[in-house]
Amino acid sequence: MKTRSFSSLLALILALAMVLSLSACGGGTAQKGADGSQTQPEASLAPDNGEASEDGEAAASAYETAMAAYQSVLDEHPDAYFAFADMAEDQDILLLSTADEVFRPEEAYNATAATVYCVDGTGAVKELGTVVSGGSANPLAAVDGHLIYGGHKEMYKVHVDTAAGALVYDAGAQVRYDADENATYYEGTDPDSMTEAKDSSAFDALLEEYGNAVTVEFNPVTPGAAEGTESAESSAASMYNPVMQVDEAQQLELTGVTLNAPEGAEDVSRSVILMDESPIAVVSFTYEGRTYDYRCKSTGELEAEDITGLYFDWTKEQKGEVQGREATIRTCDEAGSILWLDVVPGFTYSLSCGGSVDADTLSSVANLVFEELQGDS
Repeated sequence: MKTRSFSSLLALILALAMVLSLSACGGGTAQKGADGSQTQPEASLAPDNGEASEDGEAAASAYETAMAAYQSVLDEHPDAYFAFADMAEDQDILLLSTADEVFRPEEAYNATAATVYCVDGTGAVKELGTVVSGGSANPLAAVDGHLIYGGHKEMYKVHVDTAAGALVYDAGAQVRYDADENATYYEGTDPDSMTEAKDSSAFDALLEEYGNAVTVEFNPVTPGAAEGTESAESSAASMYNPVMQVDEAQQLELTGVTLNAPEGAEDVSRSVILMDESPIAVVSFTYEGRTYDYRCKSTGELEAEDITGLYFDWTKEQKGEVQGREATIRTCDEAGSILWLDVVPGFTYSLSCGGSVDADTLSSVANLVFEELQGDS
């Protein structure tokens, strides 16, 4: 691992961050044209003037119509984040997320979970249920009038039937692993009653469709409420910070380190999360059939800071070790992570991956990739 001084980096970080500026989208999903064709998302959440009506008055825009329909719900949740999604034939539905369910990898907020609302056949606003993704690596997304979400263990594609006031599952797939990590696949349209599948084709098809979907972009119900609030500060670690794809030299220049993938790793990519205080170096790679996210941040603290960017209900937490340094290992059915601190230079490290993974695997790979910084600066 290479290191260098952090002096004179601030100007470069600010300049690079400016290059990353993106236009925020309204609901974050593709919209349907009058002929049913799909068009690009709106440029922003700001209301437009709409089309002129026959009497010369401007018709309400889709945004204004949706705001009018769901204003009562938004008023009840001033600290929430919202998006309008094209998931129904006759209206945009409302997705509502809490601060703990959103994160901000670039200019707009993405969400790992949301409550779904529609205006039903009686004209009343109805809460339909909750959709939950596999984590920040798989934010909620939309494709062709459907919401698609999930992760390494399950994937679902849904739309809204407004006449019935119901969330309809169009497709679903799950995978379960036994103690020897042999996979069994399931498919169906009822998440609670899947049928065993002969192979992974249904799961793979949904993953491919998810890869081509548009990530839903959320906005705070109360503009500016996300800045400086206690709830926002305790939410996603990467909430306000853009992600930059980099090479080794750029990663070293921006973060003071360059991280390594283990020998034999595939699909290696590097990035930097441009934090206000200290940027996070990231290297992602696939190794022995698993995809890992390896991070490092200069914290200067005596306790490791959680830089994983993962927000699961961990079912197991235990102590481990990475080259003589105490580590914390957390696992659940959806993911696993190992977090440790290199005290002398004050760098925090994390290694995580999706899916069911045991502590020994996480510890083994962490010991492969970690290189101490002492005497290397």
